[in-house]
Amino acid sequence: MESRFRGGGVTFTESDSPYAAFYFYDPAFFVDPTAISLTFDYEFQIGPENDDYLFVVINFTEYAFEAGQYNDSTTDNLILSGSGIIDLTPYLGSTIDLAFGFEANDQYLDSIGTFSNLEINLADTGTAPVPEPATMLLLGSGLIGLAGTSRKKFTKK
Repeated sequence: MESRFRGGGVTFTESDSPYAAFYFYDPAFFVDPTAISLTFDYEFQIGPENDDYLFVVINFTEYAFEAGQYNDSTTDNLILSGSGIIDLTPYLGSTIDLAFGFEANDQYLDSIGTFSNLEINLADTGTAPVPEPATMLLLGSGLIGLAGTSRKKFTKK
């Protein structure tokens, strides 16, 4: 398996709009015909009394990933972190809307969410072996030898 790109990411900071959703999206994301999956890491710091979520949405209707919950603490942040994987095989060779988002479901403005280490993993298609020069020379001399042997048989009769 190889990776199309490595790294990259996006961070959302809830600082100006309660009850809002923020997106970082590509409305014309082409899924390579050899793509297997999209992998990423996430870290989500949910502020006290916040009810916020990180998500990845495909074509604005399909929630491919979601992380978050209500933090019932009145003083402490809740930290969620991990890795996510999204199967891209249903979309091979097509163009999709791919959105990374942050959804604020409360009036407080102190949560921070990050997607990082984004990678598109491609199927290993392999490569055709290239004969080395010595192999070609051996094959060529064998064919010449066969041709010479067959000529001798025909001329003796």
